[in-house]
Amino acid sequence: MDDLFANQPVLLLLASTLCVGVVVMLAQSLPLFPGRTAFVGLLLSAAIWTGGVAFEYLEISIPGKIRVAELTWIGILLTPGFWALFSWQYVKGDIEQPVPRLWLLGQSAMLVLTLTLGLTNDSHHLLYGDVHPLGDQLGAPLTYAHGPWFYVLVTYIYIMMVASLLLMIDGIRRSTGKYRRQYVGLTLAALLPWAANFGFLTGWFAPAGLDTAPISFLFMGALFYLLIRRRQLFNLVPMARSALIDSFAEPMLVLDAQGVITDLNGAARALAVTEPSLLGRPLAELADFRPLRAVLSGEPEEAVLLGLPPRRYHPMVMPLVVQERDAGLMVILRAAR
Repeated sequence: MDDLFANQPVLLLLASTLCVGVVVMLAQSLPLFPGRTAFVGLLLSAAIWTGGVAFEYLEISIPGKIRVAELTWIGILLTPGFWALFSWQYVKGDIEQPVPRLWLLGQSAMLVLTLTLGLTNDSHHLLYGDVHPLGDQLGAPLTYAHGPWFYVLVTYIYIMMVASLLLMIDGIRRSTGKYRRQYVGLTLAALLPWAANFGFLTGWFAPAGLDTAPISFLFMGALFYLLIRRRQLFNLVPMARSALIDSFAEPMLVLDAQGVITDLNGAARALAVTEPSLLGRPLAELADFRPLRAVLSGEPEEAVLLGLPPRRYHPMVMPLVVQERDAGLMVILRAAR
């Protein structure tokens, strides 16, 4: 019975780590979608987190447990960081969106500082103060008195989590119809880590005293994967989309039957000076494309001014028909000569 307290969390944590690996392989097998690399990074970071906590339980000596806990901060910091990056890239909707330099510098700085302070904690106690076992049995879990840097880390982690949630909520606000429902599903899945953290802090849900926050990221990732595969959450256009659209030098947009943008190339995206997010939004509500509103009625003007500095374009509209049903429009903007 003495080992029961330790064995239950270890089995749960190790099983979660293995399941994360399975979800990673499944995600990698999907067609490319915005934020896929960050999504995989989120899952792998959660695996480092759950695996680290499991090995802390398995380690017998107190110094060994402390060292494992210090190294586990790699996963703890990277998980919400990759979550925020994924949310930002997905809402932007650009498959080739580069990693923001500010995110890269911030993540690197926090990781290096935390590892340095953790590995030298005995000389300053900025990360941990006193450490005590939670029982007399060999290998009992430890309780930590937190130092000032711990609260800096907690603040940083919550900032990343809040940013991730706000980005998805903004996606709900900006989108309509089925695209809004897709954002709602993603946002609801993203509430799982918050619920797990709340359950642990209040004692409402902490099986065997375990903080289930790292495990919650597994379930969140699994839900993300199901939404990707079954609802095409990240591919707002069919899988048949090819590099043909991106290869066009001329701006090109694809609208569904409701006038919502389902695809566009880089040249069209460059015309939207004031709009950070375009996919899943009605063309009629975008100020940068106001001159194209006549396209929705099938009567485009002969020439429109778009972009900064303004340039004259001739819209060419092609109806899209799928199985004898109106599926939308393809709009190609030819530069006036």
